[in-house]
Amino acid sequence: MTVALPLVLTLAYLGLLSLFPGWVERRPRWAAAARSPIVLGLALGVYATSWTFYGSVGFADRYGFAFFAVCLGPTLACLAIPTLWQPLADLVRRLRFGSLADVLAHRFQSRAAGPVITLFMLAGLLPYLSLQLRAIADAASFLAGPDAPAGLGLVYAAILALFAAAVGVRYAEGHQDRSGLLAALALETTVKIVATLVVGVGALSAFGVDRLHERLDTNPEILARLWGGLEDGPWVALVAVAAVASFLLPRQFHVAFVERPEGTSLASTMWVFPAALLLLNLPLPLFYVIGDAVAPQVPPDRWVLAATELPALRLLAFLGGVSASSAMVLVSTLALSGMVATHLILPLRGTRDLTREGSLRIRRGVVGGLVLAGFAFHSALPRRGTLVDLGLVSFVAVLQLLPGVLATLFWPRATARGLLWGLGGGVLSWALITALPFLGTEASTLPALVGLGATDPRAATVWISLTVNGILFVAGSLTRAPTAAEAAAAASCAEGSVDGAPESVDALRSRLAATLGEREAATAIERAAADLAIDPGERRPLPLARLRDAVEANLANLFGPLVARAAVGAGADAPTVADQLRFLDERARSPRSRPAVERSFEAVRRYLREVLAELPLGTFAVDPAGRLVVWNQALAELTGLPEAEVAGLALDELPDPWGPLLSAVEGDLVERSVASPEGQRQLRIRVAPLDAGRVGMVEDLTERRALRAQVVHQDRLASIGTLAAGVAHEVGNPLMGITMVVRGVMAEVGAEHGERLRLVLEEAERIDGIVRGMLGFSRREDPAERALVDLGAIARDAIRLVRLTGRRSVDVDLEAAGEVIALGARQPLTQVVFNLLDNALAASPKGARVQVRAFARAADAVIEVQDSGPGIPSAVAERVFEPFFTTKGTGEGTGLGLAIAHGIARDHGGELSFEPVAEGGTLFRLVVPRSDEGER
Repeated sequence: MTVALPLVLTLAYLGLLSLFPGWVERRPRWAAAARSPIVLGLALGVYATSWTFYGSVGFADRYGFAFFAVCLGPTLACLAIPTLWQPLADLVRRLRFGSLADVLAHRFQSRAAGPVITLFMLAGLLPYLSLQLRAIADAASFLAGPDAPAGLGLVYAAILALFAAAVGVRYAEGHQDRSGLLAALALETTVKIVATLVVGVGALSAFGVDRLHERLDTNPEILARLWGGLEDGPWVALVAVAAVASFLLPRQFHVAFVERPEGTSLASTMWVFPAALLLLNLPLPLFYVIGDAVAPQVPPDRWVLAATELPALRLLAFLGGVSASSAMVLVSTLALSGMVATHLILPLRGTRDLTREGSLRIRRGVVGGLVLAGFAFHSALPRRGTLVDLGLVSFVAVLQLLPGVLATLFWPRATARGLLWGLGGGVLSWALITALPFLGTEASTLPALVGLGATDPRAATVWISLTVNGILFVAGSLTRAPTAAEAAAAASCAEGSVDGAPESVDALRSRLAATLGEREAATAIERAAADLAIDPGERRPLPLARLRDAVEANLANLFGPLVARAAVGAGADAPTVADQLRFLDERARSPRSRPAVERSFEAVRRYLREVLAELPLGTFAVDPAGRLVVWNQALAELTGLPEAEVAGLALDELPDPWGPLLSAVEGDLVERSVASPEGQRQLRIRVAPLDAGRVGMVEDLTERRALRAQVVHQDRLASIGTLAAGVAHEVGNPLMGITMVVRGVMAEVGAEHGERLRLVLEEAERIDGIVRGMLGFSRREDPAERALVDLGAIARDAIRLVRLTGRRSVDVDLEAAGEVIALGARQPLTQVVFNLLDNALAASPKGARVQVRAFARAADAVIEVQDSGPGIPSAVAERVFEPFFTTKGTGEGTGLGLAIAHGIARDHGGELSFEPVAEGGTLFRLVVPRSDEGER
């Protein structure tokens, strides 16, 4: 197989994988699915690296079925989710921690803890990073054969560095939900599982089941070696160290606690995470037996690739290894870059003049540097031992953090001295027994000195380092009592603790005011109390403890955990106000801690600017010199003045009308009308003074006022309709009686009085027409039955009816090319056209012509009626369709014709509109859908 093929496959896979998180986050449904507990459980499969994918077969060659310890350990650790994982997850979420170094630095209130832990994690995890590069480079060299170039490992290291920098750094800032990253990690776990299962099935099919049974029958020592590892190997020690590593390795801690989506329970991972590891490990005994048979000359770490000779399956096995290594490199460098930047680089550099782009460059540099450092470690490291040996170096290193984590959750008496003593002893034991032998130095004689000479050195490393660490941790903690800051931090880490709860809300406000000031303390209390629905007069300890913790969490997000702890001052032996002031003063004066304080205030400044920029109301602020320093996006859109054009200007220097308008407002709310290209806009403005300038808000009320006017208009129409129905009913009954009496009298009297009675009857019928119009307006309903009708025929019927009224002085021309089919009720549509024609004839002078056109367009059928009258004055154009509005003289119209016609058009899903004609007159246009699909 050529060198290029695996390289191209790697580039294509990692390229697609780098695009996958963004693709998920842009699709709300996929993003929501990525926040599920199952995806989180699969994402925790980043635990399974190239060690698991390739190295477990080599581990099985030496220790048999003891390789299952890497699967059994996390399974047992998941049983402790309710008692260990969940409290730690709640603590990380509540106090906004970004790494385990942050947790221990806060709990033990130690400036040394963060840098010490970060340096130790770097030393302990560099072998693990080199393991990934070594595994991929060796796998690529195996596929390429003897022609593999010498620098192949450097090429893959550069590819992994670019991948980690491109994908990881975009998630390096803030605590926002990052569902795309979890989805990518879950996808990589799925690829690993599918690859190992498919390759296992393919290898078994090629080797043959009968041949497999024959080999096991003729070579019983194979099964004996596998089972012997459970008796003679470091079984218990490996299970213990794997259990701890499953949630304390930086990448595992980052996924389980930092990246965990809000509201996602860890309880579901109790089965998803172990099930994924079980599926990954199931085919490994097959690879061991088959690889030993078909490629005994190949190192066992390559038997996954050697178990089959099919190029496609070998490439799939290689892709599974790339997926395992890239996931580990991505998350590990992401987690470590945050620790290095926070606890090593920024305290030395400081945050002055550090922009967001500068921070990102630091993170990218750290990510790339970590991968390249792993490659340098891989290149310089003597090739001693297997992949598992390198992995165990890192696992035992992480084990040294276990006493500190347990003390954080369960032992308030622990101190920073105990943590540092324990870490020092544990790290020294780890280095002497585990790390130095890999550097070619035989210094691992300590097990024999303490009576563990017959014990496997790996088991000895676990027990000796953990014992030394624990003893020194306890001894160091008991040599002195916790300081006030340590006691307070311990109380904040105890889940549900009410120790040190303030006596009242006012007591907590006074405590905060000593360091934050009265106004900021009141704001912090009010915000947290509103979130928790706690009454200002609350006196119960548990709600007050919850309020204290919420305030501390909010402050920690702005100022960092140490400053927040000092400000809140909660705990069994809470520091006094003077202690808090001294604490903050010491931090501000200390050259090492001053950058952290500067970083905290810079974070607050960036946060406030982002809030102002995203406000939906127009917001501006001026400095003490009167120059604009804030002009948010909403105000830029309202005024048409971008922030870049107005920054630094005084208010009165802004273009009209904004300069005079904003500079003249001071204090209370005022409302002003401003001309704009869209018309007059109604604005509500308020400007308030600040200690360092002024801040103002501009709210556009135009749409709200228009909507309110529309609602009032609709209510008025509804009232008119109700009134019309009542009047029509009351008038209709006596009118019917009058008509009947008149008709009876006409039959009895002679011609002398008949003409007068006929006049009375005509006037009564006119009143009846008005009453029917009022009833039609108030009780109009959707057409009972619709059918396909010809608008041309309807227009002809309307013309015939209107001519029967005696108006023959105006000609009517009809243009209708063929049938114009629409979906509607014939009688109401005829009434609409009749009303339009009747108005057109009334408006047109004698001898004029009225044009009627019927035609189809797209999904609509249209009738246009154009008169030759004087047109509709612009002053009354908006009221044309209002009921009872008419421009005719008294007694010449009810004002209901166009209102009814407009309602019928709307009931048909169409519209009735009008427009002036250039040569004089008015054009009314009725639009009706041609089918149900066209109805609007």
